[in-house]
Amino acid sequence: MKGSLLGLLLTVSAFGAVQMSTGRLSGVVTDSRGGVIPGATVIAVRANAEPILTYTNEAGRYTFTSLIPGRYALTVEAPGFKKVSVGDVLIEVGGAVVRDVVLEPGEITEEVTVTAASQPVVEIGKGPSLGDVVDARRLLDLPLNGRNPLDLIQLQAGVVGSNVSGTRTTSNNIRVDGIQAQDNFIQEPINVAMIPLSVDDVAEFRVTTSPVDVEYGRGAGAQVDVVTPSGTNELHGSLFEFHRNTVLNANSFFNNAIPRRPDGSEVAPRDVLLRHQFGFRLGGPIRRNRTFFFGAYEGLRERTGTTVTRLVLTEPARRGLFRYFPNVPNGHAASANPTVDFHGNPRPPAGMTLADLRALDLFSLDARRAQPDQTGLIRRLLEVIPPPNDFTVGDGLNTAGYTFFAPIRTISDRFTLRLDHAFTDRHRLYGVYRFQDFAIRGLIAPGEGLQRFPGLGVGGQLFRAQSFSGTLVSTFTPTFINEFRAGFQRTPVRFVPPEEGGLAALGARLPTLRGLPVSLEFGSFSNPINNFELQQRVAPVYQYTDTVTWIRGNHEFRGGVEVRFIQANSRDTAGVRPTVTLGEAPASQVPLPRDVNPNNAALARAILYDLTGSIARVEQTYRTPDGRTLVPFQAETFGFRHRQVNLFFGDSWRLRRTLTLLYGIRYEYNTVPFEVNGLLVQPTLGPGHTRFAAALGISSRTGTWADLFQPSASVTDP
Repeated sequence: MKGSLLGLLLTVSAFGAVQMSTGRLSGVVTDSRGGVIPGATVIAVRANAEPILTYTNEAGRYTFTSLIPGRYALTVEAPGFKKVSVGDVLIEVGGAVVRDVVLEPGEITEEVTVTAASQPVVEIGKGPSLGDVVDARRLLDLPLNGRNPLDLIQLQAGVVGSNVSGTRTTSNNIRVDGIQAQDNFIQEPINVAMIPLSVDDVAEFRVTTSPVDVEYGRGAGAQVDVVTPSGTNELHGSLFEFHRNTVLNANSFFNNAIPRRPDGSEVAPRDVLLRHQFGFRLGGPIRRNRTFFFGAYEGLRERTGTTVTRLVLTEPARRGLFRYFPNVPNGHAASANPTVDFHGNPRPPAGMTLADLRALDLFSLDARRAQPDQTGLIRRLLEVIPPPNDFTVGDGLNTAGYTFFAPIRTISDRFTLRLDHAFTDRHRLYGVYRFQDFAIRGLIAPGEGLQRFPGLGVGGQLFRAQSFSGTLVSTFTPTFINEFRAGFQRTPVRFVPPEEGGLAALGARLPTLRGLPVSLEFGSFSNPINNFELQQRVAPVYQYTDTVTWIRGNHEFRGGVEVRFIQANSRDTAGVRPTVTLGEAPASQVPLPRDVNPNNAALARAILYDLTGSIARVEQTYRTPDGRTLVPFQAETFGFRHRQVNLFFGDSWRLRRTLTLLYGIRYEYNTVPFEVNGLLVQPTLGPGHTRFAAALGISSRTGTWADLFQPSASVTDP
């Protein structure tokens, strides 16, 4: 287990980051002589939404703790004083605003209107912290390729890529409506969240780079708080459609550098990009001043891809003829000493003519490899592979490139729904549900899953993301407020291997073992078979948070507990199928004529081994489910569990109107992750293990793990 004390914080500021998905408004109500007014009625009304009511305490202080971000109108009234209305008070996510109000003697029916500019509104939400709030205006107005709002995090001070103030990517913490939104299996970049987000379903978000309040934890990097819009008493909505098209894009420099075909057509035309992003957002009342809704939908339909160059055999090489010029290394058309032109025609080196070109019959070199693979499998696989069209790769005479456009298709549908309901003036509830169905075909990971050759199957990535955040804010008394939140995020991800596609159509089925096709690896040309195996993972987070605020005089005490149950489950079938690598076995090198340049020799042998189906080695992964027996054909399955309990307590003590003292303490209890199937390595110390009592290092007792970490200690036990 790990316990960490994040410290005692003292600063001349108020609580900087109150609730993670809301804001706070507080102040003192006084008369014209500076005397405090207890029992004054204070009402905060978000634009076109429900009013929220509280009262000043014995020190004349009022506090609204869990306000939905937005612009508020503040009304203050007390017997014997004129009513005061203050308009346009901006509350931002994670922010804290102090707005003092002075009441003048008079009838309560008289009203004094105060504009936001006439008296200062003190923003103390940032305190000594560095960061910024990205509001809806910037989210909707700034051009974002892909419409991911988190891309704007990288524009903040101190952010370089995904590193904030020099910390690691793992130190960042992203929350959406108070629920942790990061992938706990693989740490993603700072602009990636497992909870789906779009510029149309985000009201605003705050980025805090350093330092942070005691209510924050789980890392020393950026603290990012995202909040979902809420509905109001007025119905508002919008429709949108964004489109990008190939005809508006230029081709890349390297694609243009490839010479055109004899008919003038491009070998590598511009990459296709057809993107449609469309959807709507709608928010309004269900019951005026009581219940509101907000909903959003965004669809993505994208066709794109990338230019891929595969290594293929030339027509003579497929027939077992290896071409070369005597004692000269072969070179492709773009090399310093080419032996082929850009159209694949042989090009004699200096001092030679085409008559010097040799065509070595590879099947004549070894009696054991006198003919092609007798099963016909290699021949059928070669039929799937098209002839070369790019002679700027390979050796030009026997191997060259086949350049084509590998398609990638993406389909995504995401939904967001938020409901806000006020049971009474004292109890308010809101919940946010997010869902996304995502599928990409043609790409599994960078470089993985791309189509091997035209007509063949492609791999893909599938996931279905879901998240929920529910919050209940209860104002038991004007000085005692409780906020309870429960939620989860869960995103199962599947990396799907390619379908057989054209291989099955040609009857080029691979040998099977226990019903599973055997993987093949070739040495002289690109494999038409994508050997990627099925992978699955899901890392859900279940989170519960409770925060209590108690206002006593000029003190605002806040304390809370946050509990997270984190899982990381995975299933990987890599290595389940046997992998057969073609090539030469040890001590079985085939002799070649002396005039074959050494740089050409390895390729000549590799082509022979591939055409004849010569096996160099066979590999397969065995796994041990019980730690004692080795079992083939079994997927690797892990299930990790992790528990986190975070406690904090702090006080915002307003010593005077111009001076506030903040101090607090935070404690994090993080358990050691454990594997539910008992598959973690458990080293045991043998009876003859030597104990080293080094002057430096970890003090230890015999038979404990600490022995393994002593300086100069070597472990020799099996």
